[in-house]
Amino acid sequence: MKIQFVIISVLVLLVVSCNKNKTSQPLDTSITFIKSLNSQEELSVIPPSFDQVTIVPLETNDDILIGNIDKIQVNDSLIFVSDSDDKLFVFDRHGRFRNMIGTIGMGPGEYRSLSTFFIDDNSSEIVIVDNVKSSFRRHGFDGKFHSRIRIDRSQFSPECASSHGDFVLLNNSISPENEPAYLLYNDKGETVFSKPYSGFSVSGYMMTFSRNSIAKTDDGQHFIMPFCDTIFQCKDDSVIPKYIIEHSKKMATIENYKLNREQTMLEFEIQSIKDGLFTGFKDIFETDRHILLNCGWMSGYSKEFNISYFLVDKKTDTGLYYLYDDESISMPFLRINASDGKNFVSIVPAYKLLPFKGKIDATNDENLEKFKTGVENLDEEDNPVLFFYKLK
Repeated sequence: MKIQFVIISVLVLLVVSCNKNKTSQPLDTSITFIKSLNSQEELSVIPPSFDQVTIVPLETNDDILIGNIDKIQVNDSLIFVSDSDDKLFVFDRHGRFRNMIGTIGMGPGEYRSLSTFFIDDNSSEIVIVDNVKSSFRRHGFDGKFHSRIRIDRSQFSPECASSHGDFVLLNNSISPENEPAYLLYNDKGETVFSKPYSGFSVSGYMMTFSRNSIAKTDDGQHFIMPFCDTIFQCKDDSVIPKYIIEHSKKMATIENYKLNREQTMLEFEIQSIKDGLFTGFKDIFETDRHILLNCGWMSGYSKEFNISYFLVDKKTDTGLYYLYDDESISMPFLRINASDGKNFVSIVPAYKLLPFKGKIDATNDENLEKFKTGVENLDEEDNPVLFFYKLK
């Protein structure tokens, strides 16, 4: 299996690399070129059209208080939310609290660190990735501990993970130890292959590339890399480039970063954005019809920059660059944090929705009426609200 990946990796390097300038059609016809219908200098401020918006406030009481939101995963019946206190909450699709997943501690069956988590559809389990105990810890949706799989600690600083069949794809932080960007594990916790960060290195600190760098699909997983316009596909034990996204701006590159090593990577990206360069994609989410890519690498942490995204229509192999607008009095399309395969999902702290109170005109608009009703009943200390967008 490792030999197979090495051969494919060499072919990938020969066929495709992240484009430094404006993209062009790839020579390899197995790679789909996604044409942009607008330039990055002319972002669309009109949100994409959606058939339906479902608004789900999460239940709030003194025993169910979510801290700073860390990650969200959704399946057909349940919502899983982790917070900065390493707690993992389970709600139904109506927002009613169900239970917690696992217990924090050093005892048998307990987890010490909730580095990330993922839903294993193959076994109908929720899997906590524990960096401290170097393990995948499997639980039932009811929260009960099932089993654990130990992982080699030497290449393990998890930020994001996803399963497909018997394999788990994991994304690591960028670290001084030069740990691989991606690792693929089999059902025994053995490493099948690794993919490097291709020249990226830091000194004296660790850097998160993304908390949502992997999207689950029917035919494997799609993932992204820093400063890159390519979406890769991981299927079983092989990796190939799947899509190349057209962009009009010149791409910031690792070569530029190496010339400015007195900067941290975050400082380098901020400077690159100020210089008018494209810094690649931050997150990837996917439905049966669309792929949504949040733009900017770490730029979401700076209020100086507006947050944009690229929306791919897989039926037409085209897309548009958009600007998130969370201040519109019409139905806003809020920053996407997850997908359930049919809908894009945004999770928003209650206090961020309070400015909409008393300002929404819902005349003859069913979606706006739902939005208005949900906002008017909110208190600033309530748990977050979820928005499920079903796009046309």
